[in-house]
Amino acid sequence: MSKSDSRPGPGSVLTDVVSPPKRRPKIIGLGVIAVGLLVVLVNALAGSTLRSVRIDLTEEKLYSLSPAVGSFLKGIEEPIQVQLFISRGSLSNLPQYRAYATRVEEFLTEMERVSDGNLQLTVLNPEPYSEAEDLARTLGLEQVNSGQIGQTLVLGLMLSNTVDQREVMPFLDPAQEPTLEYDLMRAISGLARPEKPRVGLISPLEMAGKAGPRKRPQEGRPPHAAYLQMQQIFSVQTIDRLADELPEDLDALVMVHPAGLTDGLLHSIDAYVHQGGKLVLFYDPQHESLPTATPGTPRIPVTSDVGDLLEAWGVSVNHEEVVADPTYAQRIQTQGGGSSGAPMLSWLGLSSEAMSDDTPITRSLRFVILASAGRIARLDTASQSLVITPLFESSTESGLVDSITTGKFGDPQAIMSDHSPSGERYVMAARLTGPVERAYPKPRIDADAEISTDAPDAMGDNATESSDQPGDEPAAEPVQDLPPGKDADIVLVADADMLADRFWIQESYRGPQPVADNGAFLLSTLEVLTGNPVLSGLRPRAASRRPFTRIEKLQREAEAEFLSEVERLQDEVKNTEQRLNQLLQQAPSDNQTLTLNSEQQAEIEKLQDQRLATRKALRVAQYELSRSIDRLGQVLMLINVVAWPALISLILAAGLALRWKRSRALD
Repeated sequence: MSKSDSRPGPGSVLTDVVSPPKRRPKIIGLGVIAVGLLVVLVNALAGSTLRSVRIDLTEEKLYSLSPAVGSFLKGIEEPIQVQLFISRGSLSNLPQYRAYATRVEEFLTEMERVSDGNLQLTVLNPEPYSEAEDLARTLGLEQVNSGQIGQTLVLGLMLSNTVDQREVMPFLDPAQEPTLEYDLMRAISGLARPEKPRVGLISPLEMAGKAGPRKRPQEGRPPHAAYLQMQQIFSVQTIDRLADELPEDLDALVMVHPAGLTDGLLHSIDAYVHQGGKLVLFYDPQHESLPTATPGTPRIPVTSDVGDLLEAWGVSVNHEEVVADPTYAQRIQTQGGGSSGAPMLSWLGLSSEAMSDDTPITRSLRFVILASAGRIARLDTASQSLVITPLFESSTESGLVDSITTGKFGDPQAIMSDHSPSGERYVMAARLTGPVERAYPKPRIDADAEISTDAPDAMGDNATESSDQPGDEPAAEPVQDLPPGKDADIVLVADADMLADRFWIQESYRGPQPVADNGAFLLSTLEVLTGNPVLSGLRPRAASRRPFTRIEKLQREAEAEFLSEVERLQDEVKNTEQRLNQLLQQAPSDNQTLTLNSEQQAEIEKLQDQRLATRKALRVAQYELSRSIDRLGQVLMLINVVAWPALISLILAAGLALRWKRSRALD
């Protein structure tokens, strides 16, 4: 047999097995090239035609327009011009600003698209010595050092309407990206509605600030952050609590911890609400943010007071009790509380689960802080047509504690020991809509006014003569008819501390930054009440809080376990010291040397040893409480840093090993 005859034929098994692997690399190579060309082609098409098309996978849809934006922009009566300034040449070595500049430009482009021409965008590059640079300087846009010689970064915008009113945003900071949509719509809304709604403000807390003496200006008080935010959108008019009446033509009235109001002002507020005026009332049963009293200024009461108004509206806020809730308790630093602090049950950090989803006032809020909030209850005398919509509610683990035990110097452990869950959800903020009664139905009589006798008698001379006849009763005093009432619209919050800066503002190198949505709640409420609900539906207002609910629950369980032991040991120390004091106070009245028998001396030594042992046990219990809480944080850190990456790595390794094993089996 020749060598050629020994080769396998075309149809042999060896040919079928060996030949395909020789052709496989060529097919794979062609496939890789085809996929690469397809990716390049898709990217080129997307870059030119699909720039605004994207899939937003963020939980809160940070990169998508809110549904209300399009309808609002389409309803603008006159177009809004937007000039966006981007120093493109200065962005080459600033990747963070370059990405944000692209984000802002695409966002405005999308807003222009959905506005049907009501928003007109122009992008300018303020190069050195250009007209755009001169315009940017004229508008007051900030110039940031770009790190390149001779170049500065300009990233800002100017909005204007047809009557040349302007809104300027001097610098678009990437740190403010979560509020980009809200800031833009606030500016557009202000230009579309040139006249700002008029809001009256009544508060003894000097929210507008107070200038210090000329020689000591540092003694002045800066405005509250909530007041500054209101000024951006509304025309705010402060009203003295000693005024006799409200100013006219108010679009809304805000009252923050009202107290010491005059009778005339109470009558005016009553009439304002009865005629359908919009009211936001922060009524506090235990205000913890009172300013330090200065000589010559009246002392501000701890409890709010609005006379008979609440009762006439059909609601009540108990001054004696405040809501305590371990589910939302804020942690504060105390001795023995561990690095994470101890829970203050009367200081509540409410998450979105505690807020209503049925109203635009709270729909976009994520986190709100309250301090010693009261409970809002419906009275039996309330009108059946009055609708009370809860805005903030506690959890079913909440209860009521004495308001005296809270405050600046409240003891978290004492509040926790007195806490007893009621299984009831308490309303701490609500919106009241519908008919309400007049608190002061009769017109107020001015004691200084003189009764005029010159006015003609409406009943005629005969009536006058008949009234003078003997035996006739004097004519009844005519009653002035009150105008028919309109449905009230009141937002009642049983806490005023929530507007104090210390509860929701944190100082940083960028200036004051909100850490909670307290200010956003006030703005959202006023926006809804004054007829501009589009802003209240935009998200988000402040950095979202994402608590580890499981860890917080474990912390509460650990605290409950150790708290009873700590209290028992504290009681033992107290009783021991009381008994020691009784024995040591048996000295004679003439200050002679104290003489004790052997039994008393032995008891004193025993009590002293017992006190030392109990104090040591107390320190151990407090240390164990702190360590158990800290250990939970360490476990969480290990899970996030080590366990999850290790698990993912093992899954990937197992997948690669299985794939390699299958490929070996095929080969």
